[in-house]
Amino acid sequence: MNRNIVVAVLVGLLLGLWTSAVTAQEASQGQLLRILTVKVDPSRISEYEAAVEDLFAELTKKEFGFPISASVGADLVYGFVTPMENFAALDKMQEELSQVLEANPQIMERLSEASESRTYWMVQERPDLSYVPENPRLQPDEIGLIHLDRYYLRPGTEAEAEAISKEWVNLYRRKYVSDGFRVNVAVTGAELPIFTVATPAKDALDYQTQAQKIEQLLGEEAQALMERSLSIIRRLEPLDITLRPDLSYQPTSAGQ
Repeated sequence: MNRNIVVAVLVGLLLGLWTSAVTAQEASQGQLLRILTVKVDPSRISEYEAAVEDLFAELTKKEFGFPISASVGADLVYGFVTPMENFAALDKMQEELSQVLEANPQIMERLSEASESRTYWMVQERPDLSYVPENPRLQPDEIGLIHLDRYYLRPGTEAEAEAISKEWVNLYRRKYVSDGFRVNVAVTGAELPIFTVATPAKDALDYQTQAQKIEQLLGEEAQALMERSLSIIRRLEPLDITLRPDLSYQPTSAGQ
């Protein structure tokens, strides 16, 4: 498959199927995403990645119908993201995946032996809390990294978090910022409520450079908003993740 196509699809999934359409930003509920995160033994990275490639080869043979987009963080946590129409689709995916793994127990064993831990999340994208610029600075094939800021909210502050997020969107829009961000809200998983802000960049240096420029552009209003944002959280976890189209799966039925 053409690498540009793979990267474009991968970025779309990891960022929550971004679109510049205004109607998408006006919708409060967006794509449901299944996320698997895997902490890999540093000494067994090559073994783990080889097992993932073999698993995806088996999925291709079985015409597995769900895309899986991969990334890896500096903490060696691998992320695998799949869009879900609803929870019924999740059940169907799990059933099909289980059938492939049961038919290939050696692959499951290799994945397990190279992994230290696994965590499953379901998140809902929130286009109404996200900002998509009219003229984005980066095209999908220029994006190699996504910076995540995971906000662990204090229970009961969800409404305030939504209101603050909308103020961030309005501020970015008024200042014509050319870099966007996507907000996802965890639906299942530990330590809820959690809001995650995803920001695309070329690489880590590009993210840091642009973040400084945006901070200067937004000025004191951003400082005040950040103080309010931090006042309602238990903790903040920042993380840079690198896109891995080579470890991603696209169904052949999708015309890829």
